[in-house]
Amino acid sequence: MASNYVPEPIQRWSAGTESESSIGEKFGDKDVESGRQARAFPIRVLAWPIIVIVMQFTLLMLTVGLFEHVRARGQVPLPFATAVFFRDEHQVATYVVTFLSTILSTFSGFLLSQAIRVAMVVHLSHQPIQISALQSMIKLAGKSLIMNGRDLRWTACATIVFLAAMEQTASWNTLFTPTTITFDVPMVGAEVDIANPSLLAQFNNLYLNEIRGTLNTTVTAVTNTAGTTNALSATGYSTIFNFESEAYDATTGGILPVNMVFDAPAGSPPPVSIYPQYFNTRNTEALPPLVTDLNVTMVQQGLTAAVSCAAQNLNAQTDPSVTPRQAPAQVTIAGVSSTGLTSYEMDTFCQGNPLNQAKLSFTGNVLIIAGCQRPNSTTDYTIVIYPFGIYRDMGSIVCRVSPQIVNVTTTYTPRLISTVFNNSATPIPINGDVTFAVLDMLTQVIGLGQSETSNVIGDAIMNIFSDQVYGDLQYTDLWEQYFLGALGFISTAIKTQLAVPKTGVFAPNGLPESMSKAIRGTATVATIGWQYTVEGGLLLIPSIFIALLSIAVASYAIFEALRVRVETRAAFDPCDPIALMAAASAGGMEHAFTGLGAEEVEAGKEKRIRLGRTRSGREGLVESMD
Repeated sequence: MASNYVPEPIQRWSAGTESESSIGEKFGDKDVESGRQARAFPIRVLAWPIIVIVMQFTLLMLTVGLFEHVRARGQVPLPFATAVFFRDEHQVATYVVTFLSTILSTFSGFLLSQAIRVAMVVHLSHQPIQISALQSMIKLAGKSLIMNGRDLRWTACATIVFLAAMEQTASWNTLFTPTTITFDVPMVGAEVDIANPSLLAQFNNLYLNEIRGTLNTTVTAVTNTAGTTNALSATGYSTIFNFESEAYDATTGGILPVNMVFDAPAGSPPPVSIYPQYFNTRNTEALPPLVTDLNVTMVQQGLTAAVSCAAQNLNAQTDPSVTPRQAPAQVTIAGVSSTGLTSYEMDTFCQGNPLNQAKLSFTGNVLIIAGCQRPNSTTDYTIVIYPFGIYRDMGSIVCRVSPQIVNVTTTYTPRLISTVFNNSATPIPINGDVTFAVLDMLTQVIGLGQSETSNVIGDAIMNIFSDQVYGDLQYTDLWEQYFLGALGFISTAIKTQLAVPKTGVFAPNGLPESMSKAIRGTATVATIGWQYTVEGGLLLIPSIFIALLSIAVASYAIFEALRVRVETRAAFDPCDPIALMAAASAGGMEHAFTGLGAEEVEAGKEKRIRLGRTRSGREGLVESMD
């Protein structure tokens, strides 16, 4: 039979109402201690909620503060020592960050549990609650899932808390873990300006009297390599051209490599380029404390050409006219005659004047190449390629070549220099003396490629043609790429001779500043630090949600405790099974459940209970008849 007993709420204890001896006589010594605890209200009731609010607010400020600091600056590099630690001890650093994130996540979850515990105690002290709701609150405090199809609100709430608590470690880890970030730092410098009027006024004299002889003895073979490297690159191969300690991606592009000098803290890598060392290119803004990678992009003056090659069956009646001849030859050197030689000749006209090219060969494998300035132009040239022997497969070819000065985007990495031409940019007007210099050097190099047995350039072009990756380039295409690579390198070699301070044409002081031009660019610097992203802010939602939920629950507990001012046991923990059994054993719930069967238990969950005193005067959970 159900009892009609209505539990007595825990009464307010006031000093002077009853003496401690009378309290002891009425309820026993244990109730005297209960009276002392009651007089401590509201301090002990409010202690944990206040702690929760203060600590969660601190964690919230740490989260939001660090995120806002990064957002305000965009990028925050780590100090040098810390960055070195994350770079060199990556696994240890990852462990430390994960461990710290786990501690904060666990502590935040603990604060949420304490907030829910105190809120349950305050609520139970003055207002009854369904046993099923108490069960859900206990699971919520433990951040467990609730599978309750009868009340989806508790299920949804518990699921949200469960997921947020589970993601807290990842959320903190995302906030604290630094990543590789990149900065763009402006760069300024100078280079040789081959379009400078002061330089052009004396360029022809400098080339004929000094530069020409020097290049003939130092870079002839390298020029052939530059041309064939660029031609090979056009067929699909990855190629690198090396010159003066620099490695170029397929071609030099006609640039003068710059010398990087960085005003950076210790730990930065050495300058990207160590040759040449006359025009220093510097950063105008500070670099981060530690530089893990560095790429520099500069807009420089390069040299290319408008090249168009076409196969043409050449003879005396074509334009240009070509008359090939061959005849036995005998060469006597120091009284010794060489037999078996054949003279291969090509007669043509250059601006109306006869032009003869002749080569001697034992094998008949000859490639004759002649260049001529086109009429009424100082910058356009015609190059005729006429084959003999094994080179007949490529046929006779006529090329139109017009060198151009263009701005080129140059990218410097620690290992490679790459150049990219802007095809839509308008070329800078080129002087006829500069055009003559690069074409004159080109034809000399090509002429020196012929020996008594073969032609090294012809051999290279034929090998590239037969071994190309894509297989769709013709001989005319390969010759175009050869000329582009060779002309670009010749420009680089001429600029080097102009600029080298000790051995160049302007030795010993180097190129006058008036003959240079300013160049600008950007250094893309990689370091270790934090960088703002919108996604990073979204990943902080779990940590922020748990903090705000804890503060809200703790604030509710404080508000209810101050509003109702009903005494409670602040130390009672409904989430502790032992404490819960102790509260239930007081005798106030003897009629809540009629059995252990599923139906009896489900029916009992609908009963309402609260903290109060039983008939025997004990404090505990009692069934409410309200």
